[in-house]
Amino acid sequence: MLLLSKHFNILEAAFAPLQERFNLYACDTYVPEGAPVYQPNLWNSALGEKRRENINCYSYALNIAECGWGLPGYLQSAKSPNLIWNADNIKVGLERDGLLSIDKEDLTDLDIHVVAAFSRKMMRNKELYDFHFFRRDDNGFWSHKNGNAEVLCRDFLGRRITDPENAFVNKVDFLGYWKVPEEGLDYYPDPEF
Repeated sequence: MLLLSKHFNILEAAFAPLQERFNLYACDTYVPEGAPVYQPNLWNSALGEKRRENINCYSYALNIAECGWGLPGYLQSAKSPNLIWNADNIKVGLERDGLLSIDKEDLTDLDIHVVAAFSRKMMRNKELYDFHFFRRDDNGFWSHKNGNAEVLCRDFLGRRITDPENAFVNKVDFLGYWKVPEEGLDYYPDPEF
C-alpha cells in the first residue's frame, strides 16, 4: 500500500500546475440522505443524452452526476488517465476519496449509501484493467451504469440485482462493499456540468 500511495503523491505533484491553472480548488460536498432513490429516468433522459454519455458507473454509484467521468481516488484532485485500474489501485482510490470499507454483514442497515466495487482485466490486453461499480438503492436492490450507457437494475443476463457478488458483469473480480460516510464526500465538479 505504501508503494501505491507514493504513486498517488507523484501524480498529485505532476498535476498541481493544472489545478492552479483551471482553479480546481472549488470543492462541493455530497452528503447522503440514506440510500439513493432509484430514478433511472433522471439519469437516462432528464440529464440529456450528452450528459448521460459523460457520466460513468463511479459517479452514478456515488450519486454525484457533477463528477462526470469519475475516477476512484480523484474526487478531490486532478484526474490521471495513466493509472492502472487494478484491484489494489481501486481500493486505495476509494479510501482516498473518503469511502469506508464495510463487511457484507453491515448491509443489513438499509439507510446507508453503499457501493460495490469490481475490477477486471480487459479481454484484448491482459495488462489493461477496468473498474465497475454498483450502488444499493432505497428499494433494497442494486443498480449500475455501464460506461456511457443507461442506468440498469439488472445484470448483463437480465436478472434483477439482489446480490452484487452473484451478478453477471463480464468476468469481473468483486472487490468489496464501501460506504459513503454520513458526513459526505468532497469532490470537484466537472466543469462541463
